[in-house]
Amino acid sequence: MMSKIVTLVVVVLVLGQPSLADKDSSSSSSSEESFSSDTNGCSIAPRQRRECGYRGISASECEKRNCCFDASISEEIWCFFSKFQDSSQCSVGTKKRKDCGYPGISAKECQAIGCCFDPSTGGVNFCFYPKFKGCSVSHKFRKECGYPNISGKDCQSNGCCYDPSIPETIWCFHGSK
Repeated sequence: MMSKIVTLVVVVLVLGQPSLADKDSSSSSSSEESFSSDTNGCSIAPRQRRECGYRGISASECEKRNCCFDASISEEIWCFFSKFQDSSQCSVGTKKRKDCGYPGISAKECQAIGCCFDPSTGGVNFCFYPKFKGCSVSHKFRKECGYPNISGKDCQSNGCCYDPSIPETIWCFHGSK
């Protein structure tokens, strides 16, 4: 009788294993589904985040920059560009890439300074500046076009871009071409 109970327990355990595996695979596919249905583009692996703020930035400051915020991992970037911003800003032809790092820079170091990293093509800059059009220039790459406390009207009359929405950065700056 005891051997029948042991056999029954073993059979249940063995048959239960594939169903556990199925549960694991279904939970990973549901996380993949939530990843693919990411409407704001902020579901980015922590090690692939490109810096959009600074260490210790608040969620409200990050949102003012139109960036994603996630402080759940203390040693990773909290304020970062969305997948859509990365896709748009980092699609730079290999001949038009401007070096943003140094030889041997890691993807994490490159992205932490707000640059793009793409090692898919050998013999070109892996770490390079993102591209911007018009006045949609990241606060990290703004080049001063006015003087401290310039008004928006004076700034724009000089043919410059004016964006005072981000504190502690340049508000009057040259646009990109």
